[in-house]
Amino acid sequence: MRRIKLTIVSMLVTIVILLVYLSLFTQNYITTGDDNLIFISEHNIKSSKSSSINLPKDYTNKFPEIIDLIRKMNVSPLLVTLINRAYLPFAFSWLCNTEQMGIHKQVLFITTDEESKDQLNKLWPKINVVAISGMSAVSTDQSYSHAGYIRLMIRRTQILLDILQNNIPIFLFEVDCLWIRNPVPSLVKNEGYDILVNPVSNRPGVVAGGFIYMFPTNATKFLWTELNAKLLTLEKKISKLSPEKGIPESENDQMYLSDLVKDELVG
Repeated sequence: MRRIKLTIVSMLVTIVILLVYLSLFTQNYITTGDDNLIFISEHNIKSSKSSSINLPKDYTNKFPEIIDLIRKMNVSPLLVTLINRAYLPFAFSWLCNTEQMGIHKQVLFITTDEESKDQLNKLWPKINVVAISGMSAVSTDQSYSHAGYIRLMIRRTQILLDILQNNIPIFLFEVDCLWIRNPVPSLVKNEGYDILVNPVSNRPGVVAGGFIYMFPTNATKFLWTELNAKLLTLEKKISKLSPEKGIPESENDQMYLSDLVKDELVG
């Protein structure tokens, strides 16, 4: 059996951004006697082929380009984040803050529009950026657990599944935070686990969707495939909703992922 290790990120809120102090501790929900959490790895999922699980036709033809770029980057782990035009100020702030950490060559920005890609390329020409088509409707500011936000998270989940199926370790992060120090060395040394996740400090049992390290194991691929399937079902339900339409908070990628993690922890 493999294990899933939960990391706690101490958070300080400022007027402009969320400050995240990346210290790694263990948060225990279910233990095996050695204070580590169990993650069951009994599912045999083939990992030699890129995923093609019911992905919308408008987006499947973009994934090979993303995978090709990642292969050209030839880095491990891959640090990946998805942003839209509204998040560009956060992206620029994050890039300035981490410039001296030596990690930019490992970073891939996925944008929802060509304009954001062009601005990133202009100001940070050494950063790898790729734009996905068909997402212009959600390039502006999106509210948490609204239809537009959910569509962004669905696309992110699909792309991450494709990356995992190509056996690439992923550190999923978000740019609306300040890194006090580089967390990557502390994360990569945890081989033997499947996923490192960060619980939301004031919401027990809820996984933070913006700080996840994934080893491309069969167990990780299985969990992410399950998450993708749930989100594809949700996408059909909200297909006719405007981006500004609110959705029950129980119906989003964060809650689905949290439930899947808890299901694996209890066996």
